[in-house]
Amino acid sequence: MIDYVFAFRRPFSDLKTALISFVIGFLGVFTFGLTNIILNGFVLEATKTQLHGRSDLPHWSGQNLVRFFVNGLKVVAVEFVYYLPATFITLIALGSLIFSMFSVLFLGAPFDPLVVSSTIISSAVFLFIAFIFFVIGRMLSLMAIVNMAEEDKLSAAFDLRVVLRKVLNGLFLKSFIVSIAY
Repeated sequence: MIDYVFAFRRPFSDLKTALISFVIGFLGVFTFGLTNIILNGFVLEATKTQLHGRSDLPHWSGQNLVRFFVNGLKVVAVEFVYYLPATFITLIALGSLIFSMFSVLFLGAPFDPLVVSSTIISSAVFLFIAFIFFVIGRMLSLMAIVNMAEEDKLSAAFDLRVVLRKVLNGLFLKSFIVSIAY
C-alpha cells in the first residue's frame, strides 16, 4: 500500500534540499531547461533511494551534479522516445492547419469555407488523438523511468513488456488518475 502522506511530505523532509531543488527548478526558466535536466536526475536518484527502502533524499553537492546531469539526460531521452507518437501526430495536425492557412493567405488559393472547416475539424480530431497518445506516453514514460531506476539501466526503460505490465496494474492507474486530479 502506498503511503500518500509520506509521499507528499518526503520532498520537504530536508528543507535545505527542498529549497535548493526549488531554486534549481526555477532557474530552468532562465537556463532554457538545462537546470531542469539536473533536477530530473535528482528525482531519478530520489526514486532509486526510495526503491531501495531508504527515505533520505540525495544531497546537492558538486560531485553529485555530474551524476544528476547524466541521469537527467537519461530521463529526457526516455521521455522523448515515449512522447514521439504524440509529437508526430501533433505535427501532422498543425502542419495541415498551417499549410491550409498559408496557401490561402500567401499563395493566393481561393478561400473555400468548406475546405477551411474540414481542415480545422480534421486538425482538431488529430489533436485529440495526439492528446490521448500524450497521456499514454506519459503513463508509459513514468513507469519506464521507475523501471530504469529500479534496474539502474537505461535499457530497462524500454523493456515494454515489463513497463506495460506495471502500467496496467490497477494501483498505478489509480495513482495516475489521482495525480491528474491534483
